[in-house]
Amino acid sequence: MELVTKGEFEKTLSLAEELQENCERYSNKISVFRIVEFITIFSVIAIILLFLREDVFNSRNIYDLLYWLASFLVMLVLLISTTEYIMVRSYIKKRRRDSRALYEIVGLLRELGEFQREKEGWSELDRAQYRIRLSRFDIGDNDSDFLHRNFMRKSESYNKEA
Repeated sequence: MELVTKGEFEKTLSLAEELQENCERYSNKISVFRIVEFITIFSVIAIILLFLREDVFNSRNIYDLLYWLASFLVMLVLLISTTEYIMVRSYIKKRRRDSRALYEIVGLLRELGEFQREKEGWSELDRAQYRIRLSRFDIGDNDSDFLHRNFMRKSESYNKEA
C-alpha cells in the first residue's frame, strides 16, 4: 500500500511554498500600510508646526485656524482608524489563517518526507534539496517551537473574541 505518490508529495510541498508566499505578501502589505500611517502622522505634525509659527497667527484669525486644524485632524484620525480596521485586520486574519495551514502542512511534509526518502531511495542531493525547501518556511524550528505555540495561543484568544 502506497502512502503517498511523488506527485502528491510535490504538490503538497508546492502548496506549502504558495502559502509561505501568501504570508509574506500579507506581511508586506501590512508593512506598507504602517509606513503610510507613519508618513501621514509625520506630515500632520509638520503641518501643525507650520501653523504654529507666529507669522501665521498674525495674519489670520486664530479661532478659524484652530477650528479647521481640529476638523482636519479628526477626519484624518477617523480615516486612518477605519482603514486600519478594515484593511490591516483583514490582512492579519489572512496571514494567520495561511500561517496555521502552513504549519500543519510542513508538519505533514516532515512526517511524509521520512517515508518518501526510504521508499524512493533519495540520494544525498535529494535529501539536501528537501531539507532546504523545508527550511525556507517561517514556522520556527523543529525542536523549540516557541513561535508556533505563542502564535496558536494568540490566535485562539483572537478567535474567542471574534
